[in-house]
Amino acid sequence: MAHGSHALILAAGKGTRLLPVTKFIPKPLFPVLDIPCLQRIIALVSIPAIRRIAVNVHHLADQMVDWLEYHRQQIPVSILREEILLGTGGAVKNAFDSLG
Repeated sequence: MAHGSHALILAAGKGTRLLPVTKFIPKPLFPVLDIPCLQRIIALVSIPAIRRIAVNVHHLADQMVDWLEYHRQQIPVSILREEILLGTGGAVKNAFDSLG
């Protein structure tokens, strides 16, 4: 990996396969063994080569933003809020445009 690489965590989906739970909690914050999935993913991509992490949010975005702001890591986390769900390709393009 090149020095100063970025990681994009795709976390904007509606989590329809986990309904009805995802009516109230976004899928990335769903706990597995008492730890939210998003926390586990951030830990996995938090390697020295990654200088910045971006997370896209849409479904229950306020919960996602609150959690990310409360659990700030030492690596800067950019929050890419999608007012309209962009899908995977749109999210990647949006992240590229935002992060360079």
